[in-house]
Amino acid sequence: MTRIKPTILGEPVPLTRSPPPPRLWRARPPDAENRLKGIFPLVVGAALAAVAVRPAAQVAVQTFRTSVQYVAVDVVVTDHNDKPIENLGIDDFEIVEGGKPQKIADFQFVSIPAISRNIAVNVAHEPEPDVASNIAPSPTSRLFAIVVDDLHLIEQDTLKIKRTLTDLVNAFSPDDEVAMVFVSHSNLGINFTRNTSVIMARIDKIKEALGFGLDALAAGPAKEDQSTGPRAGLGSPALRAGDVPPPPPSKFRLTYARSAVLTLSTVAKSLAGSSHSRRAVFFVTGGTTIDPFTSDFSDPLSLDFRTLQDDYLKVFDDAKKADVPIYVIDPRGNVSPADAVRGDAGQSFRTRSQVVENIRIQHNNMATIAVQTGGRAIFNATDMTRMMTEIVQDNGSYYLLGYYPDPFVADGKFHDLKVRVKREGARVRARAGYEAPSATRPSAPVSASVTAAIGAGVNVAGLPLRAFAEPIASDGKNTTIAVTVEVTYPAPVDGSTRIEDNVELRLLALDPDAQQKASSTRTHHFTAPVPGAGTASFLINEVITLPAQPLTLRIAVGSQSLGKAGTVQLVVDLPRASKGLALGGIAIGFDGPTRQPTMLPDAFNGLIPFQPTTSRIFRNADTLRLFGHVYWKDKSAKPTVTMTLTGPNGTNRSAPSLISQNPVGNQEDAVIAALLPLNNLAPGRYHLALEASLPGGKPLTRDVLFEVR
Repeated sequence: MTRIKPTILGEPVPLTRSPPPPRLWRARPPDAENRLKGIFPLVVGAALAAVAVRPAAQVAVQTFRTSVQYVAVDVVVTDHNDKPIENLGIDDFEIVEGGKPQKIADFQFVSIPAISRNIAVNVAHEPEPDVASNIAPSPTSRLFAIVVDDLHLIEQDTLKIKRTLTDLVNAFSPDDEVAMVFVSHSNLGINFTRNTSVIMARIDKIKEALGFGLDALAAGPAKEDQSTGPRAGLGSPALRAGDVPPPPPSKFRLTYARSAVLTLSTVAKSLAGSSHSRRAVFFVTGGTTIDPFTSDFSDPLSLDFRTLQDDYLKVFDDAKKADVPIYVIDPRGNVSPADAVRGDAGQSFRTRSQVVENIRIQHNNMATIAVQTGGRAIFNATDMTRMMTEIVQDNGSYYLLGYYPDPFVADGKFHDLKVRVKREGARVRARAGYEAPSATRPSAPVSASVTAAIGAGVNVAGLPLRAFAEPIASDGKNTTIAVTVEVTYPAPVDGSTRIEDNVELRLLALDPDAQQKASSTRTHHFTAPVPGAGTASFLINEVITLPAQPLTLRIAVGSQSLGKAGTVQLVVDLPRASKGLALGGIAIGFDGPTRQPTMLPDAFNGLIPFQPTTSRIFRNADTLRLFGHVYWKDKSAKPTVTMTLTGPNGTNRSAPSLISQNPVGNQEDAVIAALLPLNNLAPGRYHLALEASLPGGKPLTRDVLFEVR
């Protein structure tokens, strides 16, 4: 038997839909799109169009001129052994657009050394920042999404899957931002984070996602194992040795295959708005046994398989436009027929040939996805640890090229480009093109750019933003969230000393299944002087009431004059509760007058006695104000609150003021207030922890990280 190479790499080839046979009958294709609504919590798509927009008074706004379109291209160059070539210069590259060579204006080689870490799951790590930002990351920060295809992985491979995912995450840099998506378990997904111990904790419990996938005979778990599962009664029972495989459950296989492919499409599009110079998807799958590009439609049921062709072509197109390669990983390693199916069906001579053929189809599908998107396919590998290091290294040694298209055509269309390397034997994977802006900026309101930006799955850096959102008041069922957003404007290119604009702030709260739980939209007219530094910044305050449940808050700000929008996302940290005690968030501000222009300065009246700041870098001359709430149910008890500051000066503990308030619902309420002078603190990073506890109860903690300069 001819052995397939462990990795597949090649030039994308044109793929078109196979010509259909005469259509005598066709079942309605399964609505796989609906299965995806909870896959990636941050992708909301067209549903955003329903969010209400309050129009602002129409006033003249300033027009900012923009320079000629600049195109950045990330390029991976490897030799015939898939090893990065790292000694190329600018003269070794050629960019061709529309058949015309382009002048390369910028050139940089980025090298992020491959590492191998052992990330512990149960070790305490530094708290997550309480302020979110979309400021462009450094070149060493990459954006990775791991997609686990739990519909085509089986439970007997749990250990192999855990090892493969662990090796992959251990190879990431501490600066990398990583998310994890499950095709059919949205509740297990993890948002983008640099805290890889969170990812490792999910990998450690990967078994929760397995048990319902199809094996290489398209068989699901035994029926008795599905009686209480989310797919009770679906699939075929596991086969035993000597069993004859049943007819292919076409619709069932198609639903699973389409769900996996459409998830890839959704994730690829979600990464498009990122400002990271390198981003990629790692697709961990056993693969579907359907050949979507077959021309054999002799089985009437297989007519439905043609819909999968469209899904594949859509993935290729979406990944191409988003500049996102897809690396396809078969965690089974060097898989044998006996290992690819449940039970001992693979041992049977009567089924072995079918399993071998299905494995071939699975691997061909993996290779097709990888080649067509500029990634690599890893299967039949004997050393998965080495292969995981290689594909991360593949994304850690690349070239950044930049050019100004000549001629530049602002037609709103996708423009193909080709990168060539003047080195014999070099393999090149690069951005396939870019979407040019329209020649005329549409006269649509600012809400159009906000809608487009907030629908992305990652932070969009059209406008630099920093955002703070903390629970300030709670009645146990609903929580009042105070939101402060800092917006930074570039200096006007025409030398104007004032900025005048219509600005829209939109808030969108989503649960883990991407269901909208609350929204808010407000448009402001903004006028401010441009300081000597050349940029102008201002604050926007807003209040939103959310149900007491885990939520992700998407925050978008759009500028009418710039025609741009920026977004940030953060997990709403609800009041932490334990046995009758709940601790709200901590608001931080400067002691003294507000230091920045603020829209809706009175929004927090009665909630916070000062203007919160989004800055977490302070000076010795600053004095900070802290404010929060603590709630408890036992009227005869009173919580103890301790403030601990750890940093270059060592550890200092103090007790902030605790001021009783009127009861809220069936719970007692007290305000936590403190002043924190920084004049005696040495420069460096500090960790502020606010801890509350009841007698005999478990303490609750809020953390804030900041820096003194």
